Amino acid sequence: MARKKELNDEQVAKDIYAAAVEVLEEHGLEGVSVRKVCDKAKISTGTFYNFYPSKQHLMARLVDYMENYYKYDVVPFLKGTALEKLKQAAMAYITRIIRRGPGYAKTNIDYTNNDHMTMDREKNLYRFQVFSRLAVEGVENHEIKPAYAPDDIANAMLSVCRGLSLTYTTLNGDIDILSLADKTFDIVIEGLKYSTAAASAK
Repeated sequence: MARKKELNDEQVAKDIYAAAVEVLEEHGLEGVSVRKVCDKAKISTGTFYNFYPSKQHLMARLVDYMENYYKYDVVPFLKGTALEKLKQAAMAYITRIIRRGPGYAKTNIDYTNNDHMTMDREKNLYRFQVFSRLAVEGVENHEIKPAYAPDDIANAMLSVCRGLSLTYTTLNGDIDILSLADKTFDIVIEGLKYSTAAASAK
């Protein structure tokens, strides 16, 4: 009998996690709620709290899920110089956001009703770490101007991504945002380039 309960518990845990991922994919990190997860998993909130002591515990699992997406589905496929990889990572960010439409994009940029914990988690997701690490690589390889701090570059890339998301949301998806993103990131990358000719002219 105990074995059957263990199997049932294991299935419920899987159902809750799968439902949480679905809610995340549909509504973004800020759109996740215990009620939405329970409705999708077809369980009571009491059952949910048997597996997750608080919403924060579930959010931690979802942050892991999002980090793993970038770690395993994006990073291994980045090719070329650090600057080329920086653009590819940013395009992957935009593609993932808009793939689900303007509603999802809006939840990704609207922090009006969110607490600082959620904002901090969002900022420190693996994609942010990717931008920062690639910026470090670019500075070390003399591709990026040495005056630019890697964390500042990461913040700038994230800001551009959010700006593009905002444009996409404001125009309700009626724009070729990927083409705009491609051109925008080309301009940003060009501005980051370290010119050896300019350096030797000093």
